[in-house]
Amino acid sequence: MGPRGEDGEVTVDDMLGRLGWFRNPGVADREWTRYDISRRKRGMFDDFEARDLDGDGDVDFVGTRGNSAPYDGVFWLEQVRTEAPMPAFTRARAADSVEMPLPPG
Repeated sequence: MGPRGEDGEVTVDDMLGRLGWFRNPGVADREWTRYDISRRKRGMFDDFEARDLDGDGDVDFVGTRGNSAPYDGVFWLEQVRTEAPMPAFTRARAADSVEMPLPPG
């Protein structure tokens, strides 16, 4: 598990906070597809809701994060639609805990 007060020394195999969502295949005997949004050295995500927060017709994500000072608090991931390829979500926070890759397998 990563330290709570600093990014510290963690590896890709450590237990770290992760945000993701799963797509229902619509058939009971098929696996759901996982889509990862974020995995951080410090990030205990407490609550997570998918809602159209700004009334633009697409789903945004809002949640809370704790035990990861100084990054605790409410976060909002706004879905952005563009003609050119880019990440599907734009972060509102300029500084955040270091992004970590997913563990192998």
